[in-house]
Amino acid sequence: MKPQKVLITGVNGLLGQNLVRALKGAYEISGLDLMEKPFIPDGLSAYSKVDITKQNELRAFFSKHQPDIIINTAAITNVDMCETEQGKADLVNHRAVRLLLTAAVKKVRFIQLSTDYVFDGENGPYGDDDKPNPVSVYGLTKLKGEEAVLSFSKDNLVVRTMVLFGRAVNVRPDFITFLRSSLSSGRAVNVVTDQIGNITLAGNLARNIGALIKEGTKGVLAMSGLDILSRHEIAFKVAEHYGLDASLIRPAKTADLKQAARRPLNSGFRLERARKVPGVELIDFEEQLRRHDVE
Repeated sequence: MKPQKVLITGVNGLLGQNLVRALKGAYEISGLDLMEKPFIPDGLSAYSKVDITKQNELRAFFSKHQPDIIINTAAITNVDMCETEQGKADLVNHRAVRLLLTAAVKKVRFIQLSTDYVFDGENGPYGDDDKPNPVSVYGLTKLKGEEAVLSFSKDNLVVRTMVLFGRAVNVRPDFITFLRSSLSSGRAVNVVTDQIGNITLAGNLARNIGALIKEGTKGVLAMSGLDILSRHEIAFKVAEHYGLDASLIRPAKTADLKQAARRPLNSGFRLERARKVPGVELIDFEEQLRRHDVE
């Protein structure tokens, strides 16, 4: 039997690269992104430079490639930029999702990556069935993307995650990389004490998405690391793990940063559905750091 064909959008991003590593061998994988070439070609059967906001480019791609499964990781995730460039945020995070859904030549299973920012952060941690209430443009556009995917087919899946970190080529530094670099250089860092949630190793998330595909999971499901921690607690755990100077970590409040977008402060996931899916492995932050060191 021929392997199923999986298309990963945003394949050059942190999660996209980790999905290629996690799924290669089990699926025939193609990728889309805005760069001329893939950052990690190993594992890809095809790559195309495609702007998912352009209907003509999507139609040209799907006329040649007919995936069975689409995993959409492409998004504008700079939450402050979304506040100042609202039209662009809606185009990429919402309307492009609709274009992808309708451009496929044949029926596909669609997996949409989403975020805890669909919640207001007043009453976390959140369950899979809790009602969203975004407080930022980023959260609103991601919620609209979710709604498009779920209304298109009952077989589709939305995977909500948060605070991704991990290994990838040519990606912007994540929170853990920033902390390690700053503390290793002896630079003090201000880290907020009032943003609470799960932190997620991209490689573990990618493997867990593989389990969701295998099990045919549908609907909405949160997937992240196990621990619910403040960013400040995360920073101290990073310092302890790598033997760095924790006295350089300075407590701050989110309001002090005067960012353009509101953040969901008391967030996090209860991971109710994820705990029941065969093959899903939920790990704490210490184990994530150990795996990050060797992946």
